[in-house]
Parts: sequence; C-alpha cells; structure tokens
Amino acid sequence: MNCGIDLLRFVLTSGVSFNAIVVLKSAYKKWQSGDQASAFYTTYSLVIEHSVRKTSDTCTVFIDDRSDAYEKHDEVLALVTNRMLERIAAAAKVSLVQKADSKKYPGIQTADFLTGALKAAHHLYLQPSAPVSESKKLLLQRLASMLGWDALHYDTMPNDAFDIWHFPWQEYRARPKTMQVTPMLDVPYITANELAGRGSE
Repeated sequence: MNCGIDLLRFVLTSGVSFNAIVVLKSAYKKWQSGDQASAFYTTYSLVIEHSVRKTSDTCTVFIDDRSDAYEKHDEVLALVTNRMLERIAAAAKVSLVQKADSKKYPGIQTADFLTGALKAAHHLYLQPSAPVSESKKLLLQRLASMLGWDALHYDTMPNDAFDIWHFPWQEYRARPKTMQVTPMLDVPYITANELAGRGSE
C-alpha cells in the first residue's frame, strides 16, 4: 500500500501525466447494446487521444496485452486515434499502438494500480455496501488525501498531472462533482497499527 502512495507521489511530482476515463456502464449505450469489446476500445481511443494531444510529438503507445477475440484492436486504436487527432488539427500523432507485457513496463503497472484504485473508489460511491476491505478503504482515503480530496470518486478534466473524467458526459460528468487537484505530498504512510483490526487482506 505504501508503494502505491509512492507511485501517486511520483506521478504528482515527476512531470508525467496520468489520464483516466471512468465509464458508467449502465448509461453507456454502446456497452448496453452488447458489443462490449467495441465499447471498451471506443473509450480506450478517447483516453489515448486525450493523453496524446497534450503533446506535439509522434507517440508510441503501449497497452496491456488483453485477450481479445479480434487480434488487431491495437492497430485499429492507432488508426481511430489518429483520425480523432486530425479532426481537431492536433500536432500530435500516434505512430504505433503496441500490446505489451505489463510485467516489463513500470508505466503500465503504475497505470493499472491507479486505475484499480479509481475503480474501487467509484464502485464504493455507486454501491456504498460493496464488499471492499477496510484496509483498501484506508488506502483509497490516503490516495484521495494526496490529491487534496476527501474521496477518490471525483472527476478533474482538465488537469495536466492527474486527469480523470467521467463518461458518458451528459449522464456522468461532474457526478458527484468536479475537483481541482491540490497535491498534499506529505501524506504519511500507512502503519501496521492503522491496519490492526481493519483486516489487511
């Protein structure tokens, strides 16, 4: 858990950027239509386009190697993202989207960790009785504190260092509200005493 606190501190201080899209599946018509793989990759292209257009570079994008029925989703992501960038006349371009073994890429591991934390926090917001361990709730609270928040279920767009937005926009944007990131880098580590009695699974 303290490694996770260090990861977020690194993101907030190192000049890298973390971008995430949080999808309310019940309001996402494409997801509800049954083509969930297509819906997933549509939102994936949105977050890549949003991340890349902040630069003026030609970018290589590494994504987690998922098992998909269609093997060329990575190629389609590059094509679709470049079309989106062209439509807004962005200087950035995606040269390649490449599936990668996350064990070999600390950047993917960091994104997976932070995405997992956001997923758990939003799950708790939408379903307060969800079975989430008390130790995980403590970690979510500590991560939220590092952003200057009381919880981790807000959206932020736009923010250069830590950018979260809710999708679909009309149904989920600013729910419950949009927050500015105010880094609080002196948030303490979680101690064994804090975990005592909470359950540390």
